[in-house]
Amino acid sequence: MSLTSRVALTGLTFLTVHSIALAAHAPKARGIITRAVKATGGLELLQKRTRIDVEDKGTYYGMGEGVPYYGSVRVRVAGSVSNGNR
Repeated sequence: MSLTSRVALTGLTFLTVHSIALAAHAPKARGIITRAVKATGGLELLQKRTRIDVEDKGTYYGMGEGVPYYGSVRVRVAGSVSNGNR
């Protein structure tokens, strides 16, 4: 068997085993998502939201001395329409 064939067979085997492992965890992942949807008010409320705004403020200590920071993120849901007013 050539090296190329061995590499291809190894890759295919890995993908097959990985897919089986992911499928085994799917019910657990689905349960986590279901609980998260319920915790945020239910599917109907989430479907009404067209934009998510997040503001964060704090001190970053990753390089030793603390550095203050402020962050703001605005995410629009795909398919939503806006007239440009804020």
